[in-house]
Amino acid sequence: MPSSRVFAIVLVAWARAGKDTAGRYLQKKWGFARITFSNLLKAELRSRGQTPSKARMMELGNELRKKFGAGVMAELALDAASRLKVARIVFSGARSPAEITRLRKAYRDTRVLEIRASIENRVKRAARAGWSPADLRARDQNDDRQKGLGRTIRMADAVVENDSGTRRFHAALDQAVGAFLKSRRGNVRARRGA
Repeated sequence: MPSSRVFAIVLVAWARAGKDTAGRYLQKKWGFARITFSNLLKAELRSRGQTPSKARMMELGNELRKKFGAGVMAELALDAASRLKVARIVFSGARSPAEITRLRKAYRDTRVLEIRASIENRVKRAARAGWSPADLRARDQNDDRQKGLGRTIRMADAVVENDSGTRRFHAALDQAVGAFLKSRRGNVRARRGA
């Protein structure tokens, strides 16, 4: 069972906004252990003898959610986290409100951080990964309709913009994490819009 003493950040974003980049930065700069939902899906596909791809990972995620419920990816992430002995952990890739709810239930000190980028920058990043604008649009629609990503993003405690270069992105992440840690000490949960 996860420890209530662990401080967790859940990164949420539309595809190609930079949540994995943010997760790697938090791991390197702040010492967070990092669990990505996509790596959990890749591992499951490999255990089934399949080569991971974005399409297969989406299909598997949808299959697991249909079979085990909307919070199944959080359960898999919590299982992976239970084997770690860490004080800080960052989860990247939650797409459903049920996943956020489950992670918050497991870790009392959980903050949800939206990584936000303009559609123009997301399209450029998608192109570098071999996606067309139509692919990105289809991914966004699937994430919203099948999983509720729009509602998930609205659960965020804070937002970090990722449109102004690496240095500003890292500075904004530092500011958000610093604010989260400060509020943790006072056990105050400042919600966006509250």
